[in-house]
Amino acid sequence: MSKRYKITILIISILLSLLGGIIGGVLVRSYFVNSPVGIPLFGDINLGREYQPGSVIISQPKKVVVEQDDRLRNVIDEVQRKIVDLYVKKDTSQAEIKFNINNYYLPKDRAGEGLILTNDGWIVTPVKVGQPGGFIAVDHEGKIIDIEESFFDKESGYYFIKAGSRNLAAAQFAEDSDISAGQMLVAIGTEEAQLAHIENASYYNGPLVKSSERFYRFIKIDNSLLEKGDIIFNLNSSVVGLYSEKGLITPISQFTNLLPGLLSGKKISRPLLGARYINLSDLIGEEELKGALISRDVNGIATVKSSPAAEAGLKEGDIILEVDGLKIEKDNTLSKFIQGYQAGQEIELKVMRGGEEQINIKVKLGSQS
Repeated sequence: MSKRYKITILIISILLSLLGGIIGGVLVRSYFVNSPVGIPLFGDINLGREYQPGSVIISQPKKVVVEQDDRLRNVIDEVQRKIVDLYVKKDTSQAEIKFNINNYYLPKDRAGEGLILTNDGWIVTPVKVGQPGGFIAVDHEGKIIDIEESFFDKESGYYFIKAGSRNLAAAQFAEDSDISAGQMLVAIGTEEAQLAHIENASYYNGPLVKSSERFYRFIKIDNSLLEKGDIIFNLNSSVVGLYSEKGLITPISQFTNLLPGLLSGKKISRPLLGARYINLSDLIGEEELKGALISRDVNGIATVKSSPAAEAGLKEGDIILEVDGLKIEKDNTLSKFIQGYQAGQEIELKVMRGGEEQINIKVKLGSQS
């Protein structure tokens, strides 16, 4: 067989292979043309029509996966600088005299982790740091830092501790408006980093009649295998919240709201209104209702005795429509508004009384501490 003949056969084989690939691709795509996904005959695969309102176009799937892996790796590297490990303090006074491995802090000895809130040393942690002198913190560089003070927040069940450092890498906090369903999150815990996705950015958990002093809003995720206190970040390396239980995250705002009191007076101080209410937006009916209806709870209390609500004249049956001009709605509840203020601040409530009359009432918030 001549060399020229062999080359001719090779060229024909290549052309037939290319033609077969093109025909096969057209046949496969044409099979889906009338399907709900609507894959086109030629060009990129566009899933925008299936996943409205966004448009998802995948041209290079392998590149997308690699870029996502790189981004996750960068996020994990970045956020670990915003976390300290906590250990029960050891007596190392004899460490320089004779080597003893028990004088050193080992990974297995970790009591837990803490999130750095401010660069001057305020940290929030689920670890029970009752006696600050009995614990030390270790930053991402392995530097040992003494714990100077600790404060317990009864509402959240977390400790706020003050580390003796003035140059820590403080975390960035995600705004509520930046949190939405479908977002990928990274959970940093005592064992390893895990992934999760937001299922509901405003998940409310609680009784029908609620307290203005409690927070009921959580972020629901698809990972229920995390541990309480695991720190949850988004892909911008901002803290979304701390893991609570059963796939629920407590938003970071419930912790950062306490910082002004800690920075100014070194105390835990949550605001107090003293009202019990039903969020009317939770009720389903032909008429759309909004506002917070002052109602009796299971203990028969509508306004707590001697509370700011009682002293301002709020009573059962009143409907609070607005707080400082902001309407009370499904995702903007009375509790959410009140917990966004500081104890001692004065607020103005727009109240409907008797079904028709609307009055404005000024209230000076008390303190739960």
